[in-house]
Amino acid sequence: MLKSRYLKLALDAWQTARQDKFYPSVRDMSPAHMVPFIEHVAMLRREADGAYRISLMGTALVELLGADVTGKDASAPHEEASRDDLRQFHDFAFQTGCLCHSLREMHYPSGSRGSLEQLLLPLTHPDGTHDRFMIVADASDEELSVGEKRDSNVFFGKLHHRMLYDAGTLQPLSTELNRPDPAMGGHGPLVESIAPQPDSVVGHQG
Repeated sequence: MLKSRYLKLALDAWQTARQDKFYPSVRDMSPAHMVPFIEHVAMLRREADGAYRISLMGTALVELLGADVTGKDASAPHEEASRDDLRQFHDFAFQTGCLCHSLREMHYPSGSRGSLEQLLLPLTHPDGTHDRFMIVADASDEELSVGEKRDSNVFFGKLHHRMLYDAGTLQPLSTELNRPDPAMGGHGPLVESIAPQPDSVVGHQG
């Protein structure tokens, strides 16, 4: 279940923008549609060479992390041990066009640690091609702990929760990439208004 109000606002805007389409286009989700949460938005793009890069980063996220990673490889801010898993996840997400809700350890510049809640939402171009996700992220209310001062290039650590959802039904996908945490809703639906059903099959091609 979504915790952050910014993530909930983003999902509502995404669902409204797509209307009767499977995904909204980048034209449907213009900055004007994202005003309530735009400072918490980043864009993840798949480049022609297959690389995944952050192409935009909202001011609230820059302030939170103490750095702007726009233009960098999407795996660069993560600990090396998690990068293979992250690449597999990105490959699957772009192949299926699914949504993803996750909670990951975040390292602050001071050495404090907290959790960052994220929601990935697929977007298309008007011609139907799919090369990007909108990421909406917010620090959780979880109490921070103090650890060692982070590596200046590493912002994210252990993955606490990850669930992938069918874009049409918002029901969980059946995939080994899921890492459910009962405290975050486990295998349940993405939003409370959707009744739990059997796991959805792998999503639609983007």
